Amino acid sequence: MMKKVKKYIDYALSLVSKAIREKKYRNENSTLKYLFYPCKNSKDMVVVFSACTRVGIPARYNYIRTLDSIEVNRLYILDDEGEDQRGSYYLGQYPEFYTEKAVIELITKVTDKYSFENLYFAGSSKGGWSALNIAASMEGRVNAVIIGAPQYKLGQYLQAPANMTTLNFVKGFLFDDEIVIDELDNHIRNKIRGLQNTKVYLHYSKQEHTFDEHIIYLLNDLKQITSVDENTANYSDHQDVSLYFPKYLKETVNMLIKR
Repeated sequence: MMKKVKKYIDYALSLVSKAIREKKYRNENSTLKYLFYPCKNSKDMVVVFSACTRVGIPARYNYIRTLDSIEVNRLYILDDEGEDQRGSYYLGQYPEFYTEKAVIELITKVTDKYSFENLYFAGSSKGGWSALNIAASMEGRVNAVIIGAPQYKLGQYLQAPANMTTLNFVKGFLFDDEIVIDELDNHIRNKIRGLQNTKVYLHYSKQEHTFDEHIIYLLNDLKQITSVDENTANYSDHQDVSLYFPKYLKETVNMLIKR
């Protein structure tokens, strides 16, 4: 019960923070909303990607309060594209994936502006997939990713009825479903070697469906190229990752910045 109360408090505080701090990054194809919390005593930055919300609820920032007490620069990027504003997994539309490119641009500009030395990406569920994807795309620039219960075979996942609006937005209406689904299933796998210098900190539960459908395959591929720290808990509802992941996230970030 206390974990759920804390979750609601975190959400309320994120709304206040959003109203005060939210900025926009624009390029010719995309507009990204983001929050940046500078820390003058740190040369490290944590980038946090947002998880998927329930149907009918627009995307929101995650883990603001979780990391609030840690002396580290923090960049929160919102993924609220699509008809239902639940996001596109930070991709944009096939085949250009313009949002993916804009996210890399934004992170690079902030990193270069402040001369950050270490980059850590974080997120759960959709945010975990996105953290892995952008880190792989940046090929060695990201020191570590800290993720909870991510999807891996994204095309299969987005075919579920609750996710079809997202799939339709990402694929558009001009492309064959099977081609786009295959691309999404292999989007990270095709560039996973970009993670070979990135340590992966992975939280999951073997009791929830994401483990058998995604994480088994992700672990098999990751362990061939990089080091993986595994953190497990026992819960059967995928949504409960938001109750168990924050402690692991906070502990891991604290450990990384003190090295």
